[in-house]
Amino acid sequence: MTLSDTVLLSEVKDQVVYLHNKITAQLTAEAIQYPGTFLSQHEVLNDSSVVLCVAVAVTDSLRDVKEPFEMIEMDEHPAVMIQTQKSYTDMDEDISIMYEWLKKNEKRPQYKL
Repeated sequence: MTLSDTVLLSEVKDQVVYLHNKITAQLTAEAIQYPGTFLSQHEVLNDSSVVLCVAVAVTDSLRDVKEPFEMIEMDEHPAVMIQTQKSYTDMDEDISIMYEWLKKNEKRPQYKL
């Protein structure tokens, strides 16, 4: 289940939480497939605004949603994500930690072209 909105770039973090909460307020606990998780993406419109989309995975029991919400089908792929406040040029240590975790848990990064 997804919800999109045009937001200020400076407010993206707060708006992700807001849209997530707005989605989950419409759902029963049983309808949320992975409680506490969500997906988000944004498309830059200009220097100060983006189109933000937040999604929550729901169970098959939820068939229809009312506007402004949408349902989309997505393939599932396991993922490991890291969150950091560093810039891309300063992430070497974090990436190294992620690869060590993958190695320790006998996982491999997968790349799709």
